[in-house]
Amino acid sequence: MSSPEIQEPRFGQMRADLDGCYHLLTTTNKNVLDVRSYINTVAATQMRHTNRLDEIQTAQDLAVGRLNRLEEGQQEHTNRLVRVEKVQEQQTAKLISLEEGQREHTEKLVSLAEGQRQHTEKLVRLEGGQRQHTEKLVRLEGGQRQHTEKLVQLDGKFDHLDAKVDKVLALLTGKPE
Repeated sequence: MSSPEIQEPRFGQMRADLDGCYHLLTTTNKNVLDVRSYINTVAATQMRHTNRLDEIQTAQDLAVGRLNRLEEGQQEHTNRLVRVEKVQEQQTAKLISLEEGQREHTEKLVSLAEGQRQHTEKLVRLEGGQRQHTEKLVRLEGGQRQHTEKLVQLDGKFDHLDAKVDKVLALLTGKPE
């Protein structure tokens, strides 16, 4: 067994080492709590960004749905125009036949010409409606472009946050970046 004089310096050194270990543990625990707080803050920010992206996606989906409905309406207008053209072709054929066969039906021809004028007016109105649909499509595309730009901005922010998280993780793990 060692003498008491030899044990005292060892005891003092062990006590100092033990105090140092407790101090390191306390500091490490505080740092871990700080990092958890930072990670929670980053996670909350990411959740808000995710929610906003979901809202933007929903808005974009609604815009796409509207565009689809506009395209369907435009297709219906096109189908109507085809039917009107067929009717006009039939009326023209009837007019030619009536002019060749019967002079008495001139009034009927005038009436058919009036119908054709009405169809033309309807075509003009339909073309105006189609022009309005086209203008709406252009506006919607502008809105979609703005959504895309917002998404690009959010992507840049996420990249920045990812870099910060990588730095925090590098600090925690003690590995260089």
